[in-house]
Amino acid sequence: LVSGTGNPIRNGFGLAFVGLDAGYDSKYFGVTTSLRFGPGVPQFYAQDPVLGGIGAITQGFVTWKPPESFTIDGGMFGTIYGAEVAESWINLNYTRGALYYYLQPFWHTGLRATYQLTEELSVKALLVNDVNRLSTSTTLQAGLQLGYSSGDFGAALGTLQTLGESTDLGFDRFVDAVITYSPGDFTLIFNGDFNMNDTTDASAYGGSLALGYQFAPAFGVAARGEYLDFNADGDDDHLVTGTL
Repeated sequence: LVSGTGNPIRNGFGLAFVGLDAGYDSKYFGVTTSLRFGPGVPQFYAQDPVLGGIGAITQGFVTWKPPESFTIDGGMFGTIYGAEVAESWINLNYTRGALYYYLQPFWHTGLRATYQLTEELSVKALLVNDVNRLSTSTTLQAGLQLGYSSGDFGAALGTLQTLGESTDLGFDRFVDAVITYSPGDFTLIFNGDFNMNDTTDASAYGGSLALGYQFAPAFGVAARGEYLDFNADGDDDHLVTGTL
């Protein structure tokens, strides 16, 4: 973890966060709330000072399900982009990668619509604020993602585009691709991102490849390699990571 001043936090072993997920689901409506407490909360979500005392709310949205295969969510929800999420136990690796931290949004505030076109194809659309922001006074963004899933194979291609002025965090022209292949106990995941900042005209890109094997329902091993280029148009400014 890194503090707000940019200095690394070295506390040894610690608990990132504890939390509670609560929800209500009916035929036409639903409510979802996620609470998190601990030092991991400001690192992953509470970057917006507007959050203030409600920084422990990492998700809070209502769901409307008009016809079958169509849902609309409104509120604060986790991003649809990337191969990793904040909840470590869902990812192949317990630690999240550099691609997750540096080149992907964490969460959005606004509207999210999901429609299941066929059994294999789905489409998601976003109309949201600047990434990782709760305030309604920030720049609007529009997002779209097409997903495919059949048997052991899955893929998703998505984009997020700023409407009007550039955003505070620079996710103005963002493209994300995820490919998964899970034959039996093996899992292979590729994640690639490209982003351009409208204010600086700087672009960055990165890729992550992870392979996991599940020995038993509760035990597994995984390896991840990454390459990130923070200045695709200028000086050599890149990062290579390896995680086991």
